[in-house]
Amino acid sequence: MAYITVDVDVDLDEFDDADILKECKTRGLIALPNAPADTTNADRVIERAYLACRFLPGMPQELKDLFWQVHGRAMA
Repeated sequence: MAYITVDVDVDLDEFDDADILKECKTRGLIALPNAPADTTNADRVIERAYLACRFLPGMPQELKDLFWQVHGRAMA
């Protein structure tokens, strides 16, 4: 069976944020705020959650993976 491939250049600036977020939700992806105005608040919330979870006994691996992906820090 022969396959045909097509390369497409897409400029994401042509889509508004609502469309991109809708597509992310459709794909089961989670979008975290990272606009310059939101970065400090988001980082603060993530740091507080990380610190609180460090002492949870038997923390699920999924939470450990989440902190690695979002915060770049491994949970022991």
